[in-house]
Amino acid sequence: MPGRVAYLWFLPRHGTTVATCTKYCGAEHSNMNTKIEAIPEAEFNA
Repeated sequence: MPGRVAYLWFLPRHGTTVATCTKYCGAEHSNMNTKIEAIPEAEFNA
């Protein structure tokens, strides 16, 4: 929903994961996908 903040918790493992939203909140819901990339902290801070 516009303006609403959602939180996500996961165990970080090096690599890329595709996530699909499971909360129905409007049109084009089936296209609400995201990519989560976990990288080492040193690489993130570089």
